[in-house]
Amino acid sequence: MDTTWQIRSNVKWHDGAPFTSDDLMFTFAARKENATLAAGAASTLRTMVSASAPDPLTFAIHWNQVNVRAAEAVGLDPLPRHLLETAYQTTAPETFAAQPYFRTEFVGLGPYRLASWAQGVEMDLVRFDDYYLGPAPIDRIVFRFVPDPTAMVATILAGAADVVLPPGVELDAAATVQRQWEGTGNRVVVGGLDDLNSAYTLQFRPEYAKPLAGLPNRDVREALFRAIDRAAMTEALTVGLAPAADSWVSPMHALRRELEAAIPQYPLDPGRSSQLLAQAGWARGPDGVLVHSQTGERFVLELAGPARSALQKQQAIIADGWKPMGVEGEIFVVPSALDLIAETRSTRPGIYLGSIAAERYFYQDQLHAREITSSANWSLRNRGGYSSPAVDAIHDQLRVTIDDAQRVGLQRELVRTAMADVALWPLYWDVYPVLAVASVKGQIHPSKGGTLTNIMEWDKV
Repeated sequence: MDTTWQIRSNVKWHDGAPFTSDDLMFTFAARKENATLAAGAASTLRTMVSASAPDPLTFAIHWNQVNVRAAEAVGLDPLPRHLLETAYQTTAPETFAAQPYFRTEFVGLGPYRLASWAQGVEMDLVRFDDYYLGPAPIDRIVFRFVPDPTAMVATILAGAADVVLPPGVELDAAATVQRQWEGTGNRVVVGGLDDLNSAYTLQFRPEYAKPLAGLPNRDVREALFRAIDRAAMTEALTVGLAPAADSWVSPMHALRRELEAAIPQYPLDPGRSSQLLAQAGWARGPDGVLVHSQTGERFVLELAGPARSALQKQQAIIADGWKPMGVEGEIFVVPSALDLIAETRSTRPGIYLGSIAAERYFYQDQLHAREITSSANWSLRNRGGYSSPAVDAIHDQLRVTIDDAQRVGLQRELVRTAMADVALWPLYWDVYPVLAVASVKGQIHPSKGGTLTNIMEWDKV
């Protein structure tokens, strides 16, 4: 497979140098060879066999297999050859990414260029007048890094900021601000639906799972999932602004209408939950906690998650829903330092709560056995060790199928097969508030990663 890009003739780096295919040839070589530069895209880069630049405005990649997302140029974020090539040739690979270019001396291609950056404090951007789509309306943007959500709110209420970006401010705090701002023209914009708030990891592997007769059993997974009041959870955690989830296909996704009928449903049903647990060999012990008839295990299941208030509320809601059935949810708040260790999220014995980008289920083999983490590679995606030959086969077909109609059919089969096996617990959709004063004009797209995608169209009056 070959992919060819034509480069616009008027694109310039922030220092005025023209952007050409020579930059992309350098980018290809550097990101292929340097593991740090390849971070997050290594698997895609490995399938790129070679690159060529027939002329200054043409760049091509030859692949060793079909890649249905090739046109997105994953892993090829441009690097300026004229600024980095000498350092790349003379610096050890493990230290190259420490170049000042990647921090305070960044030179890019976008509508704003970096003027100064006091790391951890403030970043000052100024308009790049030679931007290929034309100069942006706003001539200067200052980003201030405020780690405390309460301080974020106080800053904008005091008039010391124009916009507060996600993630940061909790939805209940945003709702309070919205009431304060009523009639002022200032606004709280809520949206998102791009990150699924799911049980981030269900522990399937018997070497880690406790109780052993718990989550590795498909019927037990369904029983526990049916006992979670997702409607009450969304009301409590999102002020009713987010919908409950039934899969990784959000209500706003372009394929929702095509896939919806294929999605198995698991409505709240404690009676059915108790029935499934009994069929799986669980019966109440003297203290009311379920005990397995064959293993003798008590049904005590860890509910782990990092120290975030929303997740701690989730833990409490889930544990409360399980308790009447005889399942004891053991809450574990993971210290921040421990949460940063990839191995931690793969080896906890029960459930690890958190959000995960839904697109990973569409495009990135989230549930494929090849992505199962291990001591050889804790950074892979399938942290719970889920394995299904049927799901693997669908993922493998999706990797090489380009025809849109065929892809829709495969996506339908993937969501049907995985959710029938209760491979994950979709809880609700993350939504994100943006606080903006009335003088900021422009369409704001609230999402954890996409709020600034059209900042070159904003204005301030």
